[in-house]
Amino acid sequence: MALEAQLSPITAVEIVERTERMDAHDVTCYWFIDRTRPPWLGAVPTVRLVTAKGGVAVDEAW
Repeated sequence: MALEAQLSPITAVEIVERTERMDAHDVTCYWFIDRTRPPWLGAVPTVRLVTAKGGVAVDEAW
């Protein structure tokens, strides 16, 4: 399993290709973001995090 924190801009094509390469090696990948609506949202397994009292919390998951 890979947990990816995507902090820099990436296109939907790039993130799908990276996810598919990991999948080809039997690695399940989940992408974590703190942005509201990146252009690749929903194209790969994604968890959106928000700042919460005492730390961070999951806001949405796709």
